[in-house]
Amino acid sequence: IGFCSKQPGSQILLCTDGAANVGMGSVEYSENSAAEKFYEDLADQAKQNHVTVNVISMEGTDCKLALLGKVADRTNGTINIVNPLNL
Repeated sequence: IGFCSKQPGSQILLCTDGAANVGMGSVEYSENSAAEKFYEDLADQAKQNHVTVNVISMEGTDCKLALLGKVADRTNGTINIVNPLNL
């Protein structure tokens, strides 16, 4: 988001299995409220810099898209859950 904010109107396409299990946005090893705050701040930064975040996740995975979905929603992005066999 920081890199894309240099060009307002940029879009990010995030492809994920929906399970943020490593790093700052981890939802498995951190308190849920800490993860929520991380993704809310991320969404605010993207929205403030006119960056749209679109999310694609794979059907049948352990999708924890509630948090990433908020980032897409708050930035007017889209959320798509696709069957990997139909790509």
